[in-house]
Amino acid sequence: MAGSAPITRRWVETSTFVLWGLWVLGETIGGADGLTGVLALALSALLTLRLSAWHERRVWSIPILAVLYAGFGWLVIGLLLNGLGHLGLVAPSPALHALTVGAIGVVTLGMMSRVILGHTGRPMGASATMIAAFWAMNLAALTRVAGPLLWPSAYAQWLLLSGALWTLAFAAFLWVHGPMLVSARIDGRPG
Repeated sequence: MAGSAPITRRWVETSTFVLWGLWVLGETIGGADGLTGVLALALSALLTLRLSAWHERRVWSIPILAVLYAGFGWLVIGLLLNGLGHLGLVAPSPALHALTVGAIGVVTLGMMSRVILGHTGRPMGASATMIAAFWAMNLAALTRVAGPLLWPSAYAQWLLLSGALWTLAFAAFLWVHGPMLVSARIDGRPG
């Protein structure tokens, strides 16, 4: 973004990948819940530090970028919950859903939208329908993660609401971007 000055700290970048690899190894081989939990918590903290070094407040006024920051935030939350889950402080499923519905779902929706706009010659901006879809996907993650943590007795209702919001988000995506994928580029360049 013009005028921004992200800070790159080599030790943060290197540590991120080392911790990531160790955490994945811990998740894969299992049996070391305490250590895997500490690694997840450390990685969550490191990613928060990393984000603070390149955060730009103006991005929140640009939905097509803000959605990517939100997805990164879900990654931080998912790792935090994963660490707490490995330490026996919360159930493991909220972490899984923060990482899948939140981090993967939100970033996937945002990136697919950006890529389609770029590859079809359209301006890099989100329509009102896509902004609503971004909100719906984030709310799907929030209801899937926070709902069962706060009101576990209504688990089925949270699951249904989250699934409906997820479906709505991707239906809106198809409604907006589907026609773009079967049409010629609007800038006249070869597709």
